[in-house]
Amino acid sequence: MDLMQSIAALIWALVIARALVLAVRTGGADPVPMARTHPGLMHR
Repeated sequence: MDLMQSIAALIWALVIARALVLAVRTGGADPVPMARTHPGLMHR
């Protein structure tokens, strides 16, 4: 696996992990989960 594939895999892992954390935090009832992944909204 070359460098670009490992970087892409790492980014996807972070995105999926963040989505899972937000889904658990909101009880999975968030109608716009992608909007919640914006870094500016992570301070709440």
